[in-house]
Amino acid sequence: MTGVGTTLTGNSNFTVSIGRDAGADDAVSYLLFTASQDNRTDRNVVSRLRVSVGRWTFDITVTQENPSLYKDRIIRVLSVHEIGSLGTGTPSSASGMALRRILDNTKNFSPTGTVVVGGFAFTEVSNVEMQAVSTGVLEIFNSIKRIINAQDVIYLTYNTAISDELAQAVLAWLRADTGRVLIVGTDTEATNAKLRQYLTSDGTWKYYYQNNIGGNFKRAAQTDANRRFFTAPFGQVAENAVVSRADNYAAYCSDYPSAVTPLLVSTAAGQEKTLSVGVNQTSRIVYLGDANLNQNGSLSTQANATGTVTTDFDRLTANLWAWIVEQVCQNG
Repeated sequence: MTGVGTTLTGNSNFTVSIGRDAGADDAVSYLLFTASQDNRTDRNVVSRLRVSVGRWTFDITVTQENPSLYKDRIIRVLSVHEIGSLGTGTPSSASGMALRRILDNTKNFSPTGTVVVGGFAFTEVSNVEMQAVSTGVLEIFNSIKRIINAQDVIYLTYNTAISDELAQAVLAWLRADTGRVLIVGTDTEATNAKLRQYLTSDGTWKYYYQNNIGGNFKRAAQTDANRRFFTAPFGQVAENAVVSRADNYAAYCSDYPSAVTPLLVSTAAGQEKTLSVGVNQTSRIVYLGDANLNQNGSLSTQANATGTVTTDFDRLTANLWAWIVEQVCQNG
């Protein structure tokens, strides 16, 4: 397909452009449909595109779902009680208070919010519980497995020393349903080590305190793969927007494959493509190289106080969680 980057004639509902992934063969292109506006009606918005290639003609139907489908859907979120965790039903229990406030703010995520969803239900377990094994106290091991299997989103935070058996249980949970999302903390060598041994195809992690590759963080260069995280639905994240690192405990990955989309990268010279936050959209895994990114300081004081999305990193974080909600609602 020729004309990569060209915007085709659309209608009032959608625009259409021709795209190609970086490094893809010239013969491998795709059509990118972008909704012109939020669908706030009680019905689906449907349009059709007719494509003619030589003697072939085929029609493409594009549907923007109506949000009322998910207004009662509660997203069940589990985190491990550590730095950056999201707490329980009591918001004050969250270490990652600024992120928790963003998720709890009804202007952001609710039946009438920017992202239409019923809301979130938060559960938390201890680091000790995540080390359970079947040869130990079987009641605890089975209880944690039941909790894992009841979730839509699992965030394994900084310093989580997950056992090998529970690491395999988490991966089995993720792969059993495309409406599930896993967030993996990678801050230190020990953090989720027994889980990350199964995820090395997504890259290996290095640490700021080892070789000073880090610097602060900034928004990654925009590509077709990550554009949605930088533009919608909470607004545009400025090019090269900088996010300060809280301390020396942060992780970076430079050998990630094309399946992993960088969102935050290093500001250090020569490390512009070294990511600290990235997403494997196919596997539905978010890699988070610094748990402090969920806290006041990286997120804004307004987010920490009321959940109001104000800064570039507030917008990026809210956009990322909008994607997480979408995976759960549309695929689950």
